[in-house]
Amino acid sequence: MCPSQYSTPFSANPSVRLSGAVLWNVAEKMDPSWWGVLKHVCRDTNAAVHKLERRLKKRSVIPMKDICRSVELLGWARQQGCPWDERTAYFVAMYGDLPVLQWAKAHGCPWDSDVCMAAARRGWPEMLHWAHASGCPWDEDTCEAAAFGGHLHVLQWARAMGCPWDERTCSAAAGGGHLHILQWARAMGCPWEERTCARAAAAGHLEVLQWARAHGCPWDKWTCAQAAASGHIEVVAWARQQGCHWDQHTCAGAAEGGHLFALRWIRSQGCPWSEETCRAAAEGGSLETLQWARSEGCPWDSRTCTGAAARGHLGILQWALSMGCPWDEGTCEAAAAGGHLHVLQWARGQGCKWDEETCREAAEAGHLECLQWARGNGCPWDKSLCIECAYQNGHLHVCQWAVVQEP
Repeated sequence: MCPSQYSTPFSANPSVRLSGAVLWNVAEKMDPSWWGVLKHVCRDTNAAVHKLERRLKKRSVIPMKDICRSVELLGWARQQGCPWDERTAYFVAMYGDLPVLQWAKAHGCPWDSDVCMAAARRGWPEMLHWAHASGCPWDEDTCEAAAFGGHLHVLQWARAMGCPWDERTCSAAAGGGHLHILQWARAMGCPWEERTCARAAAAGHLEVLQWARAHGCPWDKWTCAQAAASGHIEVVAWARQQGCHWDQHTCAGAAEGGHLFALRWIRSQGCPWSEETCRAAAEGGSLETLQWARSEGCPWDSRTCTGAAARGHLGILQWALSMGCPWDEGTCEAAAAGGHLHVLQWARGQGCKWDEETCREAAEAGHLECLQWARGNGCPWDKSLCIECAYQNGHLHVCQWAVVQEP
């Protein structure tokens, strides 16, 4: 995948000379996202930016959303080695104007259906019209994006031109709270499914949920679970009154969202829970919720420690371990996958086990510092697998380090 930010190579003009003090003041007053441009003015500005980067510990990257806002800047970025692929076209469609997209296409930038999806999401009919007329493909994502963005006119035009849709159009409209779009889509024969109710519940759009149910939309346990995860007790209460099913995922959703009040109410109404509740509370970072759940007899297992480690919640991990919560190799794996070196170091210091999966997770996620520390402290690895996982996910810096290491 093409990253959303790119570093730019050095190609400065050596003929321009300014004093170091002036350059420092200029760079210091600029938004860091524009240091990448300043680097290319001359050698002195390049040196000034590098010095400022070291001092502030920030990299000079230019967000693609800024590059795509003008033909001049996009053209400059291309000259400096900015990737020229379908992701570039997507960013132009999402953040730029039609003239920028037209210029990019005229200069050979490839595109795919994500361009139409981005235009529909923004509600820009002119961009969508031109892209479609110019041969840009589209698919069901276009209608889904228009529905979620609340752009009925875009959705209507796309359908009139033959753009396909599916159940996601209705679920997107429900998730965005756009009842009028959901009503129009259904009137035009758009299919729906349980996700329509679940997404309406997740966003707290009770009116949309009520209309959907009144018109026969199916639902399942995820309606209650999604509402609880967002803390929408009133939605859960209404759904239960109407006979909607719930299970342990409802408690887990409330716990992961840190909605202790909701969790208490849900439990008071007899909702079941399981080890997933403690895992969710730990992963969500709510120690208060975890402590309450345990005080009420909620079971836990090693996934509680894994969940805390995955999100870097060292304090929760420490409390859980002090209260006798079991752990296993999954704790180190989760810490490495999340790039939480301090958690990994603490866990190992407390005797937590690890295996080859710790290194693989670090490599796959691109966390070189975690991988280096793990290997330096005796963690076993499958070198070939680590290199393969890192390469598949675009982490070339990990590959470069790993390839010269001992097996």
